Amino acid sequence: MMESSKFLEDHQVAYRTLSSQLDKIFAMANQVTHQLISLETKVQPVDQLIDLYVHRTNCNRIMHSLTQLKIYEPIESNEYVGINNNSDGSSRKRFQLINQSKLILDLYVMLSMRLDTFTDDYVKYILHLTGDLNSTYNLQRLTLHWENIFLTYKQGVLLLKELYEYMYQNLPQVKRDFGTFADITTVSLINFFQTHMGTKFTELVEAFLNNDRFGKNPGRTTSDSFLHVLWYYDTIINKEHNQHFQNFYFEYITNYVKKKVVIPMNIDYMKNLKKQLKLNAKITLSISPTMIEKANDIFLQHTILKPETASQLMEVEKNNIKFYANGTSKHYLPFPKENFSLLKVAFESRGRTLELERVFKKLSRKLLKLAHPNLERLFSEASKLILLVSGYSNFEAISRQEVIKILGGSLNTMELYVRFCEASIRKVNRDRSLGDYYAKATSIFQAPLLLEIKAPVLDLYSRSLFRRAVIQGDNSILKSLKDPGSLEFQLLNFFRDIYGTSSEFRNLEATTEIILKAFHLESSFEQSLSKKNTFIQPLIFEKKMVPEVYQRGDNEDIVLPRELVDSWKEFMKHFNTIDRKPELKKVHPVYHLQHCEVSTPYKLKSGKSLSLELTLYQTCLLSLFNDYEELEFNEIMNKLSMTKNTLDVVLKSFVDSGLLILQESTKYILNKNYSPDKRKIKDGKLRIPLLRPASSNRRDSTSKVVVSSQHHEGHSSQWKHELLKACIVRSLKGENDGLNLSKLFTKVESQLRGISIGEFKDALDKLLKDKFIRYRHDRYMY
Repeated sequence: MMESSKFLEDHQVAYRTLSSQLDKIFAMANQVTHQLISLETKVQPVDQLIDLYVHRTNCNRIMHSLTQLKIYEPIESNEYVGINNNSDGSSRKRFQLINQSKLILDLYVMLSMRLDTFTDDYVKYILHLTGDLNSTYNLQRLTLHWENIFLTYKQGVLLLKELYEYMYQNLPQVKRDFGTFADITTVSLINFFQTHMGTKFTELVEAFLNNDRFGKNPGRTTSDSFLHVLWYYDTIINKEHNQHFQNFYFEYITNYVKKKVVIPMNIDYMKNLKKQLKLNAKITLSISPTMIEKANDIFLQHTILKPETASQLMEVEKNNIKFYANGTSKHYLPFPKENFSLLKVAFESRGRTLELERVFKKLSRKLLKLAHPNLERLFSEASKLILLVSGYSNFEAISRQEVIKILGGSLNTMELYVRFCEASIRKVNRDRSLGDYYAKATSIFQAPLLLEIKAPVLDLYSRSLFRRAVIQGDNSILKSLKDPGSLEFQLLNFFRDIYGTSSEFRNLEATTEIILKAFHLESSFEQSLSKKNTFIQPLIFEKKMVPEVYQRGDNEDIVLPRELVDSWKEFMKHFNTIDRKPELKKVHPVYHLQHCEVSTPYKLKSGKSLSLELTLYQTCLLSLFNDYEELEFNEIMNKLSMTKNTLDVVLKSFVDSGLLILQESTKYILNKNYSPDKRKIKDGKLRIPLLRPASSNRRDSTSKVVVSSQHHEGHSSQWKHELLKACIVRSLKGENDGLNLSKLFTKVESQLRGISIGEFKDALDKLLKDKFIRYRHDRYMY
């Protein structure tokens, strides 16, 4: 009470009596808490020590009496000075009765001070029982026995409760201004622990959090748990940085996820992450359900929402995709896309869809770059990337566009796919045991569907089939086309299923038919001979059925070896005999398409002789060195009647491969120490590449076009080149938004039949270079 205040004499005696009784009640509370002789000791409940009914009555009586006391305070006013002086000249003090509300406030402050003293004493006592706070073991003991410590404190303050409850019940303004007794006592306890522990209090909080994460019963919750109390009363944990418990807790979770959470990167990643999230939610729930969303969001921010983790997850799930055999209705095994589904939800719900798209595009580029130049792996990765996001229309479209873009556009994708088919057919023909593998495990049947490769791919395939028939002869091609177990036979059936109604497929069927007819003629020729012909295997085609791209070479009539001339005469005799109207047909050899196998003295490890795969021009030149040790350029040109341009190319191919040695600028000698590049030998055969013989009437350098590295399709005539350029410009003029490469090619091809991909690309590049058209955002515009 205020020192300057003054009781009436009878009230002064009463106050002293009541104050003494209050001292006894607080002393009793101290006795209850000091029963705790160790942190784990269970104290005797208050209701077993005293009669609580009598105690409450006594507390109410004391508080009633205290609130009824009359207390006065002096009046300090000038109007009384001099008027009320004593005879000795000193003034007499006047007093007025203190307002009842002020009395109540003073009384409450007095009780609060007593409560603080009681709580302070209890905390000191607990820390004394705990021991050295620098010991992690002792901090751990505090966490383990906190429930007992808190319950003991509650037993002690139970004796004091009635004093405060009296004021709350009878004087509402106290409750309104100061809060409930439970709030006051709990905050007081936490504050005194924080005061006496200093920086160790933060370590105590971390110890509680660690127990929840790593203890035997994580997430065990009670309404008065230590962490819940810290959250409920918005306790400042780090006073230096004014960091409240909620922010402290979120910072703790961030560090915990970064340093402690290790989830194996495999197909079960999401299942394991879900377990972590459930545990995190359970633990957070024991503190406050309002923090669960933020706590789990922190978890996700440092796991699946990290771009590198999202990328790894998609790659793991992509690797889990398995294919069916090509004969089934679906071409891939159904699989749970849980990883990508949850990734999509996580990113989209936070407005980060574009970021996930960027992650997917970056992953696609990485995987396809690693797969190149292995075409089987390239198309397998491309197919799986699209399957990974199938079912989500926006992502599926984006993935297909991105994959095709990385592969070089729709046209280049077609070229790569045909090369993939060629390589696969070659492998199966070389090793028949691989047939089942390619029929069931490869993406060769999935890629056209998933990448939505259009029917024009069959034009490329027709050219490939024709070229292989010319180069390889009937041995392998006949098996490929007729054997139901061959990969090519299955591919043709597959093409029929998906492209069967297109004109491109009808052209492919026609190409297959003329090839089989040519082989049949060649077979009948061999059977007509008295002994097996080892020099030529003639294939006769109608000119209109030969792909246009193979009609453009310069066909030089050169001097052939005698064996080839004799064999050709025999064949023509046979052809005129079996053909119905030979007089209406003119058969002429197309030299630039002829290919030969030439045996060499060079022995392979298997003991067999190495064979060279050469063009007819190369074969004729090399045969000269059977009779001559050395030859000069002009001699060779005269003996073969070969043009200078063609001879330049042929000789360069042999010099570059090391088969011939150039001396004195014009003299060529057969290299007797020739050693072939073993890496390039396939099935005992070595192909010495030869560029297409150049025309003797060379164009001006400004009118040259780019030659396709796959099919040498760039040698179009100047007038056709200009016509194609005009057609491209006309196709783009009416398109305000432009056209992508695939649609532009389709539109141009509908107007100018028979153009090749190489010609189209050449014209497009020239128009871009001359700035007649422009390229922006994957679209061509006028």
